[in-house]
Amino acid sequence: MSNKFLAWCFSFKQKFGMLLRIAASRAPSKSISDIPRSDPVGDALQEDALKARARASKDHFTIAQKRAIDDEIKAGRPWMAKLLERKYMGTEVQKELNEIIKTDPRLKGVTSHGRGPDYTQEGNRVKYELLTDSKWNMQKHATRPGIKNELIRYIKFPPK
Repeated sequence: MSNKFLAWCFSFKQKFGMLLRIAASRAPSKSISDIPRSDPVGDALQEDALKARARASKDHFTIAQKRAIDDEIKAGRPWMAKLLERKYMGTEVQKELNEIIKTDPRLKGVTSHGRGPDYTQEGNRVKYELLTDSKWNMQKHATRPGIKNELIRYIKFPPK
């Protein structure tokens, strides 16, 4: 992904409050009209993701997850332990968000997926991806193959 394109994405965020990914086959100059000026579904998902993060806890990690984190620490790989912890926390946040979505009338028709974009809504051309708000994770998702010709809005939550 080019620096010019990333700069465009971030300037778009500053102007409209959303951080979006547009597939390389949809250059910004050709797809600017595809981008909605407002996104109430995405705004509601963003608000609820922060609530979900506040509810999520390491206490909900499985015994196997806790053991995997401890094993990495014992093996002298604290960075791997931190990555696993964030991965497992992302799973917890998504579980909490899925529960919140069920009762949020603003998100009627939003569905969660195990592959591709995390959330979609029938008739909405914007797809949604839930992720930890870290530079590394943003880069990982921004360059991820497999989501082609999609307009993706990132729904972010803080790692801590």
